[in-house]
Amino acid sequence: YSELKREYIDGYVYAMAGSAASSGFYGMFRSNDGGLTFTLRATQPNICSGDINGTNSGGFTWYTLAMAADPTNAEHILTGAINVWESFDGGQTYSLNANWSNYNYNYVHADIHYLDFTGNTLYCGSDGGLYKSSDFGNSWSDISAGMAISQFYRLATSELNNTLVFTG
Repeated sequence: YSELKREYIDGYVYAMAGSAASSGFYGMFRSNDGGLTFTLRATQPNICSGDINGTNSGGFTWYTLAMAADPTNAEHILTGAINVWESFDGGQTYSLNANWSNYNYNYVHADIHYLDFTGNTLYCGSDGGLYKSSDFGNSWSDISAGMAISQFYRLATSELNNTLVFTG
């Protein structure tokens, strides 16, 4: 596995794994005995890919992998990598909850690094900022306004002037 994310709720332990070979979804596992044994719950759809159907291969599990369990319903989990996916049956089946490029769905920016509940409020931290849901993921709002956030992917220096640095 290239990445593993764990979540514990009401005696269940959920573990989501990404493939080292493809950086896609390897599987969702659940333990009913506090982590002593695990059962594979699902390998499809590819909840780590960027498409809305989860049919593409690959993903970025080496970079993004997040999961949260609803504190009021241990069968309700949300996962994030590029998009947010949701399961109401303990990780056996999934539906797309939020997408970064198809506006027929809730919007949450891609590359999700954090999903967690604080009380009944769900937070999502991504490359595009911080998002909040006060209704268990049914709707999301961007709460990044006023935050001074930057992320540099590239850097170059000028060959003509050693005091110039370019970033993007």
